[in-house]
Amino acid sequence: MTVATLLNYYGSENPPSMIISIQYSEDDFLSFRIHNVSRGEIVYNGSKAIGLRCQINRRFYTLNDKHFQQMSDRECRDLFNYLKVDGRQLIQA
Repeated sequence: MTVATLLNYYGSENPPSMIISIQYSEDDFLSFRIHNVSRGEIVYNGSKAIGLRCQINRRFYTLNDKHFQQMSDRECRDLFNYLKVDGRQLIQA
């Protein structure tokens, strides 16, 4: 994905209506609409990006590589763009 492609998605007035569903932990399944997500920020360990902390339906979650692997490229892209964060550093090629 190019920088230009990422920039084209920033600031979208109409959030995607898709539902993202992931196994958040061993005992918790998390399903949410992108427009119910807010307050996104990249979490770092030193200089390495290790996750995305965000609020989903009034509760905070930290999504990491394990969660992004469960999501499609489009789901990741739409989530990052809706929150206006550069998620390229979180996706492991």
